[in-house]
Amino acid sequence: FHLCLMPMAKLGLPYFSQAVFNWCLAVAAVLIFFIWAPFSRITKCVFILSYYMMFEYAVVVRPYTLAILLIFIIATLYPQRFKIPIRYAIVVFLLFHTENICFAIAASMTALFGFELLREKRYDRWTLGALLIMIIGGLLAFVQGFLLPPDHMDYHTFKMIGYDNALRAVQKTFFPFSLSYTL
Repeated sequence: FHLCLMPMAKLGLPYFSQAVFNWCLAVAAVLIFFIWAPFSRITKCVFILSYYMMFEYAVVVRPYTLAILLIFIIATLYPQRFKIPIRYAIVVFLLFHTENICFAIAASMTALFGFELLREKRYDRWTLGALLIMIIGGLLAFVQGFLLPPDHMDYHTFKMIGYDNALRAVQKTFFPFSLSYTL
């Protein structure tokens, strides 16, 4: 999720651009759910109009929206997981890296895929490669999310900036256009 937001930050775009990006992710998740979910139309509409889909995932800019989109994509690809195993594995790999809480979901999908490979004796290079992609994704996410120390920031430099400059920076972040008029 942070990798998706990085180009906007590097370009100096305002925070509103993150909200637009998050809204696009939510719309994509709703479209995937509405088109491919095996529920009645009324159930789909009730879910789409629920608190989480209308507010938490669509308005609040957090990694959860990307996670729910990837979970819906995994659910859509699941019946074809052995026909297109690399595509399925890439989505599970990405799910490992969205949010720490999604680690358990992605790990469960990886374990289930591995169990099904053993049970059905599918040992071709594509399915084994897909399992390897998912395992590497889990290991990388584990190292990055659980073993590496958190970022350390020196807040002393912020104390030297001054409150008026900090307020001006916040104003320019949320309102990048000038509010003053020249006559």
